[in-house]
Amino acid sequence: MSTLPAAGPHADNAVPKRRRSTDPVGIVSFIALVVTTFLMLLPLFFMVSTSLKSKKEMLKFPPTFLPESWQWSNYKEIFDTLSFGTMYMNSLIIGVLTVIGTLLSSALAAYGFARYRGKGSNTWFLLMLSTMMLPYPAIMIPQFILFSKLNWIDTFLPLIVPGVLRLSVQHLPAAPILLDAP
Repeated sequence: MSTLPAAGPHADNAVPKRRRSTDPVGIVSFIALVVTTFLMLLPLFFMVSTSLKSKKEMLKFPPTFLPESWQWSNYKEIFDTLSFGTMYMNSLIIGVLTVIGTLLSSALAAYGFARYRGKGSNTWFLLMLSTMMLPYPAIMIPQFILFSKLNWIDTFLPLIVPGVLRLSVQHLPAAPILLDAP
């Protein structure tokens, strides 16, 4: 059973009260952070307010910040027109499979690169790192040709497989060997 520390002016374990800072640099920093936060949230607020405008009001110039009449039916129309549930489920499937596949493949590759030293292992590691440094526009067309030859067009595979094969091995070499199983 734990006991509470003694209260009073002579208590050894008393926690001192924290004083509010009146430091001018701290106050200016806080005001700058509040202003920056407001500026960062402004586009989100404008997007939501625009989604509640009528079509005529959306196209009006100069734009108004708040809608004249709130059109909550816009959201009902989107859910009625589009199969939002199907799109959400597709995104969930792709996201979950990509994360699981990336975790598994990256952990296996990183462990191999970090713990096993052999002839040419540095060369393989540099080759893998150099493929990670290629900009996507450089491989976009060859990747599309490959996916079309594999008959993967209009399937989830082109969205999942590249994410799974994009290995993240840069952090495991720093892990201590003590974490390895005996």
